[in-house]
Amino acid sequence: STGTDTLEGLIKSVLAEFDTRPLARVLHGIEERRPLLMAAWIPARLAVRLATAYFGLPGLVDLLWRTVGSDPRARNDMRETLVKAVDEWRAEQPRLQRTLVVFIDDLDRCPGETVLAVCEALKVYLDIPGLAFVIGCDRAELRLRDGDGPLHGTGFLEKIFQTSFRLPHADPDRVREYARGCAGDAGIAHLLDDELTELLVRRAGRNPRRIKLLVNGFVLEITLNPVWRLQPAAVVFRLLLLQYFYADFYRLLTRPREADDDDGVVAEFDAYRRARQLLPRMPNDWSGELITEAARILEPYEIELDRADTGRTLERLEQQLPVGFRELVADQGFVSLLDDLKAVDDADELFRMLRSEPAVRGEVEAESIASAHASAFDASVSVAVSAGEWDGMRILWVDDHPENNTRELDRLRAAGASVATASTSSEAGAYLGAGGLHLLISDVQRGSSRMAGPDDLAMWREEGSYKGPAVFYTMRVSPALKERARELGALVASTPSELFRAIGLIDDVVRTAPESRPSAARRA
Repeated sequence: STGTDTLEGLIKSVLAEFDTRPLARVLHGIEERRPLLMAAWIPARLAVRLATAYFGLPGLVDLLWRTVGSDPRARNDMRETLVKAVDEWRAEQPRLQRTLVVFIDDLDRCPGETVLAVCEALKVYLDIPGLAFVIGCDRAELRLRDGDGPLHGTGFLEKIFQTSFRLPHADPDRVREYARGCAGDAGIAHLLDDELTELLVRRAGRNPRRIKLLVNGFVLEITLNPVWRLQPAAVVFRLLLLQYFYADFYRLLTRPREADDDDGVVAEFDAYRRARQLLPRMPNDWSGELITEAARILEPYEIELDRADTGRTLERLEQQLPVGFRELVADQGFVSLLDDLKAVDDADELFRMLRSEPAVRGEVEAESIASAHASAFDASVSVAVSAGEWDGMRILWVDDHPENNTRELDRLRAAGASVATASTSSEAGAYLGAGGLHLLISDVQRGSSRMAGPDDLAMWREEGSYKGPAVFYTMRVSPALKERARELGALVASTPSELFRAIGLIDDVVRTAPESRPSAARRA
């Protein structure tokens, strides 16, 4: 919200805690100095009675705000008005020495403009006897906002608040007790043994909100997703943690098989871990066994072992691997979680099922039953596409496994786009020869060729077959792919949301050329 909205919301929240009588008396006092902002033909006293009778306390609060907060000059009297309102409220029961305590939580999660507006409201308008404010925030997070406009983190807040109390870290035993209580309330206490409870507390960072979120997600997966009914609770819970905290890797884990030699992301990650162990050792150990093993790891990426610079060889390998592998291999929490999953009985069958079962294959934001909970950990936001939004847009989608894109194809066609599909480069070439396309969507790997999509686009660009916009759609995004796409003037999308955002951007550009879109003039 804007600073003005925050100011209005905070002051209205305070006024809404009062009774109608003190607010009505304040409004009667205001009417002597300025007209109340209701219909011009309604007398001021009648305006107060109407607001009270028909809208109750919210009506009075709104009328008071519109009268006193209607413009910057009127706001000069805002504090005086609020003082009178508080005094009237306290005077109704003078013996109690009433104080209204207002709690504002999670201030650190707000934008800098909102934090500043809250502080301004407290200092300028609401620093009044009879009002007390308790602010909950993470000071460490506020310090991260030091460069955000006029806000200067903790130092700024110390000028506003008189007392500061740091909540101590929760006692580990109390946190475990809370986790067990959440499991008991959810009816899954029998599934959450001591080992899983400890895992839950550790992965949630002892954060009560996250503990509750994970327990709720676990309940949904266990009770509503039939795929998990045959799996041990420990396996489901670890997969849930992987899904929540490492969403990008989980999407790769559930990625459908794209080629006969596609052994999956777990095998690829293990090979990378082994390469990081082997290559730094090799300058001092050139045994045939190590060379053979390193060559076997590098072969699928068409990388030759550089004996003079094994560090450079590792860098070239990392360019071909999914984005984020370097960070994940250094994340001991992730590595131990993955190792736990690999150690379960029939782990290979579990990973195979994840890649083949539609009920668990989809991305976190759209497919998982626990998607609503996962969104609190994953910032990915679903993009809404309305019917007819892309009327007249002509798209060619090249993918040797079009069945993996059924949902996206349906959404595109529902939005009015005309989408043709091709599974090979030659089929795509026939469509391109006909001309009239507005967008090309392509996979990346096809068969054993890891860059089939970019190679095809480069060929079509060089031949002049297609010069228009293109999007590479794949869950497996590597630094090398990003660089290749940049060279070709193409975009890269790894989720449906990213794909539809990219199409929306391209559609905006296409719309500026009415002659290329039959519907552009109609929609403008």
